[in-house]
Formats: sequence, structure tokens, C-alpha cells
Amino acid sequence: NNILFRITEATNKFKEMKNLPDKYKNECEYYISQAKEEYLDKKNKFIAMEKDLKSFKLENKLEREEVSTNYPLIFISLLIFVIILESVINATFFAKADDLGLLGGFTNAVIISLINLAAAFFVIILYRYKNNIKLSKIKKDLYYICISILILGISFFHLLIGHFRDALSIDPENAYKISINNFMNTPFELMTFESWLLISVGIILFLFLILDLKSFKDPYPGYTEIMKRYEKEKYQLDNLKLKILDDIKNEEELIEKESK
Repeated sequence: NNILFRITEATNKFKEMKNLPDKYKNECEYYISQAKEEYLDKKNKFIAMEKDLKSFKLENKLEREEVSTNYPLIFISLLIFVIILESVINATFFAKADDLGLLGGFTNAVIISLINLAAAFFVIILYRYKNNIKLSKIKKDLYYICISILILGISFFHLLIGHFRDALSIDPENAYKISINNFMNTPFELMTFESWLLISVGIILFLFLILDLKSFKDPYPGYTEIMKRYEKEKYQLDNLKLKILDDIKNEEELIEKESK
């Protein structure tokens, strides 16, 4: 191992220097001893983490590399942008039929956007967990059923929102009651084209949210989490190596100057 060789080499070099004061020599040897101990401790943690990753891949029959976004901030920004965009678009549809105008429309739109986000989030969670190879066929089928129910549920939710928008233009005070009655009696009959646009926008952006959230983590449950822990340990070990090598080099240069 290159770094252990450099630590041993530096230790021997300090011991052989006759002109180096004992106090300074002891300080250097103590630092190197501590650095070696810290390196070995970090290396053991990395090796243990590497074994955990290999065991995870073996147990779950994963031969491919982990797939997730390397730019989470971009996707988070995109997520926020979609929510704001949906809220603004929906607000314009609601504003025309809401007594409070744009303010009332925006309030309703934000609530709808958050429900859309929550539904998309749960779809992705179910989608990831149904990929677990340890699940029985019955459990996997249950996950598929739950995903289908969620998608169908959000579709009917947006259909209800379309009826709510129509009801606001008729009787704002009883809009909730009217929209539910109309939805139960004639679910696919809406009064205005704007209401159909409202439904379409909601469903399209819901699907877009699913695609955006899907990119955050690997499709297989737990793979991204264990890979991130492995990468963190590797990053810390690599940084520690560079720091120790750099410190040893600086100490050697300083000692050479002092000994002249």
C-alpha cells in the first residue's frame, strides 16, 4: 500500500536525522503514528462498507451499476418549477370562476399541486418496492394494484376538480356540494372546455412529476442508499490519503530546511 509505505518511510527518515531536536522528532513521530492509526481505521470502515455493498448486490442479484441522478439540485429545481407552473396555470382557470379572483384560484391550485406531488411520490415508492426480488408474486401483484389505484384515483380526483371549477361559476358558496353531485351523476360531462383543459394539465403534470421523482433513486429499493454510503466512505478515505501524503511532504520539506 503506497500510503503505508510513505508513512513507514517518513518515520524511518525522522529517526535517522541526527540534527533534528528530540522534541520535534517526537512530535513528528507522534503525528505520523496518529495519522497511520486514523488511516487504518478509515480504511477498515471502507472495507466493511465495500463488503456490505457486494453482499447487497449478490443477495439481490444486481449485476448492473446503480442508476440515479448525479445532479439532484437540478431535478429539485425542476420539481419546484413544475409545482409553481401547475399552480399558476390552474390558478388562471379557477380565477375566472372564483369570487376571490386570482387569490382564491391560486389557493385552490396550490392545494391541488401538493396533492399531485404527494400522489406521485407514493407511486414512486410503490414502484421501487415492487422491484424487490424477495417479494412473493402475490405481494408484487398487490403493489401493482396499489399503483393502479393511485393513478386511477388521481385521474378521478382531477375529474372532480373539473366539476368543482364548473360549480364555482354556478354557485361559489355551494361549489363543493354541486361538484360532488355532478361528479357522481355525470362524471364525464363538463360544462366548459376550460375545465377539460384543467383536468388535462393536472394529469400531464402528475405524470411529469412521476418521471422527475423516479430519477432521484435507483429503481431497486435500497440500492441508491447503500451506494451513497459506499461513495461517502470512499470519498473520505481518498481525502484522508491526500491529506496525510500532503502533510508528510510538508513536514519533510520543513525538516530539510531546518536541518541545513
